[in-house]
Amino acid sequence: MEIFHTRAALVAALCLAAGTASAQVADPAKLFAKPAEYSEAQLSPTGEFVAVSTPFEDRRSLTIIKLSGDYPRSGMKFDAKEIPYGQRWSDDNRLIVAKAKDYGRFGKVFATGDWFGVDSDGKNLDQLFGYVPDSDNRRSRLKDIGSTSFMEMVPPFKGDALFYFEPYVEGNSKFVTSVFRVDTHTASRSQVASFPAAVDVSADNTGAPRFTYGRDLAGVQVVSYKATPGSDWAPAPAALIGRSFEVLFFDSDNDHAYARISDKGEPGALYRIQTSTGAREKLASHPTLEVADIERAGRLGPPVVVKYDGGRPKIDYLDKTSEWTKLHAGLMKAFAGQMVDFVNMTRDEQKILLFVYSDRHPGAYYLFDRKTNAPQLLFEIADWIDPAKMAPMAPIEFKNRTGETLYAFYTAPLGRQGKLPLVVMPHGGPYGIKDSWGYDSDVQFLASLGYGVLQVNYRGSGGRGDSFETDAHRQWGTAIQDDIADAVKNAIAQGLADPAKVCIYGVSFGGYSAMMNPIRNPGMYKCAIGYAGVYDLVKLQDDEDYNKQQRAGFGREVGNDPAELAAQSPAMQVAKLDVPILLIHGTSDQVAPFSQYKAAEAALSHAGKTFESLVKPSEGHGFYKVANQEEAYNRMKAFLLKYNPPN
Repeated sequence: MEIFHTRAALVAALCLAAGTASAQVADPAKLFAKPAEYSEAQLSPTGEFVAVSTPFEDRRSLTIIKLSGDYPRSGMKFDAKEIPYGQRWSDDNRLIVAKAKDYGRFGKVFATGDWFGVDSDGKNLDQLFGYVPDSDNRRSRLKDIGSTSFMEMVPPFKGDALFYFEPYVEGNSKFVTSVFRVDTHTASRSQVASFPAAVDVSADNTGAPRFTYGRDLAGVQVVSYKATPGSDWAPAPAALIGRSFEVLFFDSDNDHAYARISDKGEPGALYRIQTSTGAREKLASHPTLEVADIERAGRLGPPVVVKYDGGRPKIDYLDKTSEWTKLHAGLMKAFAGQMVDFVNMTRDEQKILLFVYSDRHPGAYYLFDRKTNAPQLLFEIADWIDPAKMAPMAPIEFKNRTGETLYAFYTAPLGRQGKLPLVVMPHGGPYGIKDSWGYDSDVQFLASLGYGVLQVNYRGSGGRGDSFETDAHRQWGTAIQDDIADAVKNAIAQGLADPAKVCIYGVSFGGYSAMMNPIRNPGMYKCAIGYAGVYDLVKLQDDEDYNKQQRAGFGREVGNDPAELAAQSPAMQVAKLDVPILLIHGTSDQVAPFSQYKAAEAALSHAGKTFESLVKPSEGHGFYKVANQEEAYNRMKAFLLKYNPPN
């Protein structure tokens, strides 16, 4: 890890108008593989600084930008593939930031357990959590071997923060989860609470833990709570928590709180609850979509804006008289056709950091001053993308073969309509993940080649409630694949797709679907592309080093019976595959192990099927190196043009 200091001005980044580079669609692989320039921006409590993740030399860094004068910068960077993650301002001039490992653009970013505090000028770096080995005669105070997660800042927001810690090895301690209060200025910490289970924790505004959440081996949520700050821990009453329950934040009285609750597996609704009495009041809900996000009235006020995004984007305004409702509604009009998020704001609530994005716009950060009532562009996250040249994404809905309403998104190449060659792009997961309206590099890449792109939130996807998700358990190769096929049939029936020119491409579980869907639906596709996919569920179960909880989850969600797993493993059904397929994989994939690629390759070779491969050493669940991402895009382009050329 290194500290750096520069005073270079941000060229075309911190200005009132951004210069947008021309979209060179002639080289779509290069255009769409380039990573975002800025991410995870946070405005300081005084509005003097913005902290943001940016490229620096050969990696990403935490960059702290002073928003006055010549825009001096300071910050910190880690080793290769290690990135700053989850940065927050703990005080006017103090930040906390985690270290995470990036295993590729399609994989998760895995936190290493290391947290740091650093001043706004890049000085006074202190490690707050992590494992630091002893050196010579100097003994390190940090021996944290486990997972550390930030919970929240503690009022009056002068440097204290809450974290919870789960050790990888319990050792002599019977406690599995501990909550610590940390002074981020001095790195001193005190243990607030401990629990004999791996749980998530919510605290009130004093920093006192009030709710814990876990799941038993059957996957049923178990919630404990303190009805008042002085109460003992007790099981939360079912009438309060329903089937699925999550506290979002407490009111200032530390008795009322706002929570997302689902009673019977329906989409989660927003409630105001009273912990001392168990009373609750529903504030917002949707019949088929769960509450995805909210905006508060100022920094610490009640929710005023509710967002739903599992299908057609929708916004509810809870208090139409609120100045914050009027502000958000006004910004939505000012940025017509785009979504506006409040990222965070200054302590006096006069300046707000906004993130504005759309299906054609990767996004931009703006600083909004409530005194001048004007948004100032800080930076486009990808200024080489010209939104005017990107393809629009249209939300659609249809009935599957069981009569259930499903949501999907269709993106047509800019300026084209009618029966187009189609690429179906099922998302990963499969459970709890969803496609949403917004910019997607893969979608824009495929559209730039002349293909319509279809994404479907099949049964099992997130955003529709627990029942929608759990009803698809152990149906990887059946009901989920039927929903994907039904989406294709609907696109054809609606005149969006040429039935003779359909291919399928997916990543992770999407890669599984890319092989399984043509097997289940012979004659529907012309070609398939599986990227970092899972293909042999029997081998996957054997490959994974599951603990008791994880093994129970695999059995519940995928299955344990070898015959059932084999029947839903495309590598074991490959004799039925009637299309050429391209397999893309990294040898260091820790999510879909490389043995999955080898199983598919062996099965395809043995069956004499037409297939191509792109394998990259030292790459994970999706390629990390930009050059490898470009190569993957170019291989996909060549493969699609060979087997399914656009009209």
